[in-house]
Amino acid sequence: FVGTAGAIQATSCPAGKYQPSTGQSSCLPADAGSYVSAPGSSTETKCSAGTYQSNAGQSFCVSADVGNYVSATGATAETKCSPGTYQPSTGQPSCLSADVGNYVSGTGATGETKCAPGKYQSHTGQAACILADIGYFVSAAGQANEVACPAGETTATTGATSCAATPVSVCTLTVQYADGSAKYLAMTATQRTAFNKTVNALCVADLTPIKPGISSFQKALLIGLYKLGVNVFAAEGWLTHAQLTQLSSLVSTL
Repeated sequence: FVGTAGAIQATSCPAGKYQPSTGQSSCLPADAGSYVSAPGSSTETKCSAGTYQSNAGQSFCVSADVGNYVSATGATAETKCSPGTYQPSTGQPSCLSADVGNYVSGTGATGETKCAPGKYQSHTGQAACILADIGYFVSAAGQANEVACPAGETTATTGATSCAATPVSVCTLTVQYADGSAKYLAMTATQRTAFNKTVNALCVADLTPIKPGISSFQKALLIGLYKLGVNVFAAEGWLTHAQLTQLSSLVSTL
């Protein structure tokens, strides 16, 4: 450009400015979202993805900060990563989705967080973890799935980190095993109903009374009576030896 009358030579546009036409008396500042890195330029250049420039007349673009991204060229601002995503590096065109077993709760995150014990997340890109359901548990952090409690055990609340036997869970397993026996399956519907009443009576008499606060003597007596009852069931062919052993072990943990 030539800024004054009588000049004997043209002057190069400085960095941050350009001039695409001849015979001009000034240069044009690079637009926001663009830059001019060297003197004497005839064009401006859009900022590349991962960078931006919010001011006009600049000779460089700014890299997106950690926790932010710039997806398109010619951007005038960076964008925070949304919940469920994060970005630990600068100058990136996108954010990373949280892995399974992890989550990102807020915007602009630079890292993901493992789901705590008792919670899980089976999908990527999530903003929260899921509490383990009743009858399921999650023992360690960063898990993608909940785990079903072993037979005869359950959980009292959601979000459990372990399972335990309860009077109800032991009773349920007792009925399940007995009702699956060949002897039970060979009975008529009427006989099955009568037998189930017998099993439920055992539960009501010997398991239901086992509650917090019961004396150790009373609990030991009730557990002994239950074991006696299931031993009779096993002797008569309603339970296998393995099932009897399992039930006896479970009831001992109440």
